[in-house]
Amino acid sequence: MKTLILFRGKEPKYTHQLKVNDSLSRRALKKPFTLIEVPPKMIEPKKQITIYSPSNCMKCDSLISKLNTNLYIFREIKLNDQPEVKEQLQKSLAKTISLDSLETPIVNLGGHLFTWITDYETLVEQLNK
Repeated sequence: MKTLILFRGKEPKYTHQLKVNDSLSRRALKKPFTLIEVPPKMIEPKKQITIYSPSNCMKCDSLISKLNTNLYIFREIKLNDQPEVKEQLQKSLAKTISLDSLETPIVNLGGHLFTWITDYETLVEQLNK
């Protein structure tokens, strides 16, 4: 179509033909796509969370699973796998608590050690203080 002339009071009538070839197909056709799953953003707490898990800890798994489901960024250290960390913790606890007999996790929040935090709700309370 080269020219289109409109007259007042008349409705324009025209025809056109569109020639399509393969040279436009790469740009004109939409490629099929696959959906990807983007994980939600992790929560970075105000204080750094480190959980030291003794070998016979009964409440460590529930606390760690709650932190994972609520998307907190934290670090877990199993004391059996790292004896040097276990030795340092024993020194910092001033030998008042034996780590071999401890059944609760040792939680480090921003540099402070807590042996009495055993559940997720208590941990969140301490984080928000």
